[in-house]
Amino acid sequence: MNLQRGKTWGYLVNGSFNGIIGDMLKGLVDFGATPFQYKPERLDAIEYTVQTWVARPCFIFRHPSTNNLSNPFLKPFENQVWYYIALFGAVNWIFLYTSVKLEHWLVMKKPQMTLDTYPASEILMIVTSAMAQQGLSDGPRFYAGRIVFIFLFIGGFLLYQFYSASVVGSLLAKKPRWINTLQDLADSNLEVGIEDIAYNYDFFATTTDPVALQLYRDKVAVNKKRKREPYYSIEDGLKLMQKGGFAFHVDVATAYKIIEETFNTGEICDLVEIQLFPPKHTATATARFSPFKKMLTYGMRQIVEHGMARRLRNVWMHRKPECPESHKSDPVPVMIPEFSPALFLLAFGFFVAFCFVIGEKIIMRHEKIRNINDDDNDDSISDQKTGSTNSAISEKQEELNSDKIDI
Repeated sequence: MNLQRGKTWGYLVNGSFNGIIGDMLKGLVDFGATPFQYKPERLDAIEYTVQTWVARPCFIFRHPSTNNLSNPFLKPFENQVWYYIALFGAVNWIFLYTSVKLEHWLVMKKPQMTLDTYPASEILMIVTSAMAQQGLSDGPRFYAGRIVFIFLFIGGFLLYQFYSASVVGSLLAKKPRWINTLQDLADSNLEVGIEDIAYNYDFFATTTDPVALQLYRDKVAVNKKRKREPYYSIEDGLKLMQKGGFAFHVDVATAYKIIEETFNTGEICDLVEIQLFPPKHTATATARFSPFKKMLTYGMRQIVEHGMARRLRNVWMHRKPECPESHKSDPVPVMIPEFSPALFLLAFGFFVAFCFVIGEKIIMRHEKIRNINDDDNDDSISDQKTGSTNSAISEKQEELNSDKIDI
């Protein structure tokens, strides 16, 4: 037996077959040691014998922990609830502001009152701090203002309890999976990679599935941003998939063994599978009218009936790595993309405060310069008045002296 390795199984290109099937048609090969897919155009070129293998390639990826289309800090409540919360804060601001104004008007002569100088912006700070569970250094003296404070803090307390419980519950609950179909994958922001193997090229060249064609146009085909089609070896594709944000189309028989050896528990529990096409049933084949067909069929049938095929399938098709039940009790970390809105809000507050500080410094400097100029003008006017008075006195003395001389 002379065993040779072919470059590909054999596909119809420009009216003729290449690969192993092409060598069969040329009389260079009697039968294939590798199984072939059932394809209509191959029925006139080869003769199938016994089905021995089921190939199941699919997209494997680590499902994103959060949906990038939403803000995790706004997810606990619907938009309508946030509107009611804003309305609740505005109503409390109006009541508290009215109470402070009445308190200022009725007890203005009492110096111990500190709320009598609160402007509208300071009342806004009080309402915001109360809803954010922050304490206050002082409070109103009137019963009306205290009642507003009590209900403001009770409302803020209930709001905080619902909000924090929802956030903690979402972290402890099972992560939602919104990428479940090929259409979801095509519409997502995940990058896509394809195993560099012949049947993947043939599938995209011959498929009529509109979703698969959309996936190819958006994530595989060459364009201005993508200089080459994303075909990778199994090792390189799985390394990219391990980092996250990457879906790799690969045969699970090969991928599962590498995943079990190189991925940690958290990465394995994040894995999701989506099929690009159904599993492919394959069978060994011989050339047309080959004298080896009967012998090959008999030998392969004996292997299948005696259980050798199943045993080899268990050896070569590695089992799917399982997510342990104990993984659910592990602490759930909050990732930077989930926490980035809070960091952005904090940075925005620092920037606005810095701009106001610069503006205040500029205004104070201008006021200082203006005050100095006003003082200088006042001094010059005083000097002019003093000089006029002195000159008048001098003239009067000269007149008196002249009168003495005349006498």
